Amino acid sequence: MSYRNSICLLFILFSCRSEPEKVEESSTNSAEAVQPSAQPESVLPEDIDEDGFSADEDCDDWNPTIHPDAEEIWDGKDNNCDGWIDIDGIHRGELSMQATAIYEGNPYQFVQSCSGELRRELTEATLEITCAIDQSQQHANLLLGETITITADKMGLYNDSWSDNAEIVSTGGEMEWDSTGQIELLWSSLESDGGDRVEIEFYLDSLSLAVFCDGEFMRVTE
Repeated sequence: MSYRNSICLLFILFSCRSEPEKVEESSTNSAEAVQPSAQPESVLPEDIDEDGFSADEDCDDWNPTIHPDAEEIWDGKDNNCDGWIDIDGIHRGELSMQATAIYEGNPYQFVQSCSGELRRELTEATLEITCAIDQSQQHANLLLGETITITADKMGLYNDSWSDNAEIVSTGGEMEWDSTGQIELLWSSLESDGGDRVEIEFYLDSLSLAVFCDGEFMRVTE
């Protein structure tokens, strides 16, 4: 083969050579699919004694007979979780007072409203009744003063009734005086209303003065 022919052959080979194939890159989504995070299961408050009330409601979550819906009974425990044992608690209310005082041989009648508070916890109780005397009544300031206060402070209460002495004191009048009368307390039953009511009576009977107070207190929540 001549030199000229060789050159022509090489030229034909290079001109007919195909272009190299381009490899297309596959398009991929680089962003990963977002998987929803698993939600934690709701955890119910623990109810150890299985009485239907969790520990944050039940004042004794180890005793199934003690919970907010339980009936209060005489057992020295707070069965219904109201903060008070048996018939303990704070009771407040109104009373009416009728008094007769003898002055210079003549009787004078007085009618007065009073208010008071009774606190009982276990075997201890304190009672205070206050009567602001209506000064428009004849000789009220002289015989009863501006204020009548009846107080009792007792230890040793073990049931739903109690009677003992109570002190009555007159202050702010022309003649301040004090004496001792008889107080009687009677709580309502736990079966009827949980001991919410207390009936109160006070008696003082002397030669120159007779005082009678009665009324009803109701348990309050503070």
